Amino acid sequence: MGRPLHSPKKADRMTLRIDPKLSERIRVLAARQKRSESAVVEEMIKACLPMAESAWAQLGLKGATQGSKAPKLPNRGDVWTSEMVRAELSDIGAKQSELAGLMGISQPTISLWLGHRGIPDGKQKDLSKALSKLRSKKG
Repeated sequence: MGRPLHSPKKADRMTLRIDPKLSERIRVLAARQKRSESAVVEEMIKACLPMAESAWAQLGLKGATQGSKAPKLPNRGDVWTSEMVRAELSDIGAKQSELAGLMGISQPTISLWLGHRGIPDGKQKDLSKALSKLRSKKG
């Protein structure tokens, strides 16, 4: 089987550095769909970019400025990943135990979620609310 076709010929080339685990997930997804990695990534960016632009607009930002931080996503019931939660906790200077207390669960449970288990779908909204409370408390 030949290589899948890439994006249109008029597409701009771009080089990105991404986490090796994320890269592997993209390769697997592309192989399962029998599509090129670039086509899969482009589709993901198209799906997420409006949300990111909307978040920037809500903050009244015209674009990234030196030293500014992008707004944390998700903010409207979208899916939190372990990496996103860890980054958010680090950014606001909060501990897993503080997050667990706001959610009414144990710190080891949070640790499991941020490890290999992932965050349950049923806890995404609770997690968003708790992180929002932490941010306002610490900010």
